[in-house]
Amino acid sequence: MKNKLELTARHFDLTDNIRDFVEKKLTKFDKHNKYIINMRMVLEQENNRNHVELTIKTRDTIFSSKDEGYDLYISIDNVVDKMHSQLFKHRELFETRRKSS
Repeated sequence: MKNKLELTARHFDLTDNIRDFVEKKLTKFDKHNKYIINMRMVLEQENNRNHVELTIKTRDTIFSSKDEGYDLYISIDNVVDKMHSQLFKHRELFETRRKSS
């Protein structure tokens, strides 16, 4: 997944701990690896609040999830969980359509 991840930090320095945490969390998408073209995560700090946005581009769709909060790690967790549920729902819809055809 490392080669498909673009990680950007705005208004603060991206530490190795944060980068490792993000990469560890994004291993959740390894089973979708053949469908994912690229992933982009933007971490932004503004007035003691953290904004996190994750965008995943697949062959046919672009998925996006956002979260904000005071704790960066919790916001990253929330964004990854939201994205996982979006991908899961999309996969279920796709499989349902294929079975009915």
